[in-house]
Amino acid sequence: MNIDFLREQLKMKDLEKMDLLTFKDEKEWLEIRSSGIGGSDVGTILGINKYKTDYTLFLEKTNRRAPADLSENEAVIRGKKAEKHLMELCNIYNPEKKFFSPDVTFKRIDKPWMLANLDGISEDLTEGLEIKTACVNNLSEWKSKIPDTYYSQIVYYMAVTGLKKFTLFAAVEVRAYRDNPPRRHLIEHTIVRNEEEITFVENEVEKFWKKIQKNEWNEFNFKINI
Repeated sequence: MNIDFLREQLKMKDLEKMDLLTFKDEKEWLEIRSSGIGGSDVGTILGINKYKTDYTLFLEKTNRRAPADLSENEAVIRGKKAEKHLMELCNIYNPEKKFFSPDVTFKRIDKPWMLANLDGISEDLTEGLEIKTACVNNLSEWKSKIPDTYYSQIVYYMAVTGLKKFTLFAAVEVRAYRDNPPRRHLIEHTIVRNEEEITFVENEVEKFWKKIQKNEWNEFNFKINI
């Protein structure tokens, strides 16, 4: 979809509080991403990411530590390869939504550090799409709810974009155990906008962003000199 046409359509949908940032390659995308807070940062900020602490993220955002290079990570590579096909499959199951990849970064105009890279958005621009691939020991975390890190990411995307609803479409593999081969499942959840959750997440992320701006980690009451 043409970027100017997309901007006009967003205005018609009363979603004009966003700006759209384009990028020509992954390097430019990473530069945009490093200029603010993206959805994958939110779980870390909220303390629900078991792989990274908020302090580590603070060091990365203030250029004190380089983010881990995941370009050769098998799970990341598999996820990137699967994304297009999972969107096609989601559209087969939900033909009325007609999700497409916008290939832009959404940025809040009033809070330009709030960034969102959506995997997809419906053709009528009313619903977002988040695609995930995961490998787990069991399906308990996925059966009745969405894993907290993914849920917080989607809540943040709704805060950035103003969208009222998201679909999470995931390919989840249960690891092989003893003589049992791996089992693969398609899981779909719908997440509806909740203003209390959005306000909470937005406030917590803003507190973290202020630490970055001040170059100050308040928990330890010190200022890092760069």
